[in-house]
Amino acid sequence: MKQNEVKKVKEIPLISGNNIQGTYNILKTKLYFLVLNVFSTYDQNRVKFEVTDFTAHPQLFDEYCAERTYDEIVVDTRKILKICVFKDKLDFISKCYEETHEGLKLDIRHELSLNGGSSANLDTKLIIMSMTIKWREYKGKLEPYSFDPEIVEWIPSSMDKQEEQVLTDLYKNILKQRHYIDALEKRGINRVKKIIPERIYQQFYINNDHQFGSQDVSRNATQSQQESSNQTQNRHQSQSHDIIEDRPQVVTDSVKEEESVSNNLSPDPMNEDYDLDTLGCDEDLPLPAINAESQNRHNSQKPVQSTSSKKRSRTDDDVFASIQSLNAYNEYEMKVDNNTYKVKCNIIGTMPHDLSLVCGKKLIKDPINKKMILGDPIINDLILFIVEPGLEYGTELDELDFIQLHVFEENILKFFGYDRIEELYINTPNLKIDFDKVYELEITKEEIYDGIVVWKYKNGYEDSL
Repeated sequence: MKQNEVKKVKEIPLISGNNIQGTYNILKTKLYFLVLNVFSTYDQNRVKFEVTDFTAHPQLFDEYCAERTYDEIVVDTRKILKICVFKDKLDFISKCYEETHEGLKLDIRHELSLNGGSSANLDTKLIIMSMTIKWREYKGKLEPYSFDPEIVEWIPSSMDKQEEQVLTDLYKNILKQRHYIDALEKRGINRVKKIIPERIYQQFYINNDHQFGSQDVSRNATQSQQESSNQTQNRHQSQSHDIIEDRPQVVTDSVKEEESVSNNLSPDPMNEDYDLDTLGCDEDLPLPAINAESQNRHNSQKPVQSTSSKKRSRTDDDVFASIQSLNAYNEYEMKVDNNTYKVKCNIIGTMPHDLSLVCGKKLIKDPINKKMILGDPIINDLILFIVEPGLEYGTELDELDFIQLHVFEENILKFFGYDRIEELYINTPNLKIDFDKVYELEITKEEIYDGIVVWKYKNGYEDSL
């Protein structure tokens, strides 16, 4: 497969880490899609788009639901792709949308702020985009990086045959969502007719509705005859055809820079007999089992040497859990389980940054002379940002590559190696953390308030501090 070709999601080969499965090759393609939702991440510089081109892939799935409902559209979760997008691109995308579709308004950043900055459905805006996609797999799922965002404008003269066909298919699949299009048209903004080319709108929406006659009587008669002859067959085959049409093509292990694509159909992830391990889904396994299963799977799918700087082969005893395994296991819901996990890690940052703020004295009013005086030393909580040891400087991280570890007041003395608060207070100017040291820590989960569960520092090994 050539780099930067226009491809549908179903045409993407299986990806392992940052490479095409079974090779050292990375893959970049151009992708056309409809934007469904935008949501914030722990990375303040990035958001994620949920998008679809209405084709499925075995590395797209949701363990908890078969479909997802947005404001006006319902989409199979096997067809929903999450894309990492830099937050500073949101204003650019909004501006391009308004310039391309005159009279239509879009402000993604504002839409996000209306929901407290967490997430916002965008399906009613009918945002049809293209991006250069650098494909990567994370926790068994496709979750690629994106570059060169563009709002799509229908200019066939500037497209090659393949690109025109892929975009036409996307328009067609959008128009097939009858309830969705009807709902958009009822909003009275003519968004559909302004964005989707008139010829395609007429062919796949108006004419297919059989409520509007064609000016060409002979063509109408021919279409009616064909529809009549095919009606029974289409009725029996329509559902299976939709499924088969969206199946991804599977690439063999011998794939090269120019891969040959197999015609074998991938298993259906929604089939109750489907093996979840084929999807890279470690469902309801204890952490040691997750680590072992994940390692075995990666060893069988990739050469021994990996080019990814973030995915490192584990050579430690199974007693240590990896940061990524912990995050993968707790991505959807953090629950207190009363377990203690041992991790090896580097500390890459703290909050507060100035460690002298960890211990200080408050101003209090003297009850006798009513003057403000310094009280006894008090301890404040500390947050550590920890990652897998040995990451190269400058490695890009997403929210699942690190843990925010809370060192609460009761554990501050232990963490810094002091017995009494007075000792800590006297030595606050000398407090420091060695960002090059590999720390061996015990961590656990704790609910801090109203169902909010966080990672908590529990103990540090003797050689850590």
